[in-house]
Amino acid sequence: MGTAYEYYSKLRVMYSVFSRTGAPHSMVVVGLPEKHGYDLDFVLLAHELRTLGGRHCPLRVHEDRPDVLTDFCRTLQELPDPAMREQIELGRIDSLIDWPPLTSSRFDWVVSTASVQRLPDNEIVTYIQRARQTANYAFLFIPNSGNRAHLTLSGLRGLDIDRVLALCRQAARADGTHPPVIAAGYCDIPPFPPGLERSQEAKERAMHSPIETLAMWVLEWWCRGESLIPRFLKKRLAHLIYVALDLREDAV
Repeated sequence: MGTAYEYYSKLRVMYSVFSRTGAPHSMVVVGLPEKHGYDLDFVLLAHELRTLGGRHCPLRVHEDRPDVLTDFCRTLQELPDPAMREQIELGRIDSLIDWPPLTSSRFDWVVSTASVQRLPDNEIVTYIQRARQTANYAFLFIPNSGNRAHLTLSGLRGLDIDRVLALCRQAARADGTHPPVIAAGYCDIPPFPPGLERSQEAKERAMHSPIETLAMWVLEWWCRGESLIPRFLKKRLAHLIYVALDLREDAV
């Protein structure tokens, strides 16, 4: 349930930004999550753009940890709809700040979730600089340092929005211009405590439960109302912060 809620919340944020920038023609994931998941919402997004919007949007996934890339590939093979795998390409990179396989390509968007916090701050700046060389836009989702309970359970490092925006300003070109921020905020604010888990048996029962259907409907509308939650509560309760950047050379 927590993963489904996270995916829905992130996709709502992304579609909101796409309404201003236009839907992507191509995306590249640079760095899969440090823990807990494989960015399948980006796979779903590419599939939705193709099936619902009629827009071919190839997705490339690059990761520096070979075991994680292998697990992601195995997870893709388990997807019930083989069409979701058709436009995905996988590749290795040496590190999150060393992207030789991507230097000859240009993408609409670089995207990642719970990945760049693995890096020290100065290397997050380098990551953003690499993104500027590779894509027109970037969408980064990062664990929220304001939610201590979630960080304790996940074991992840978190950052706050002000710090991330400061790092973005440091990712300046030689002419001193830094990437404009399209949007920044909090997302993934479920109305249940972090770490909530259910057995596989409970999940299967829930698929046919009218109570579960009602609960999912309530969660959907809760997610739609995330923007109405006061900022001071978002800072304490959100699992993720996000920042969307305009990386184009003529962006102001």
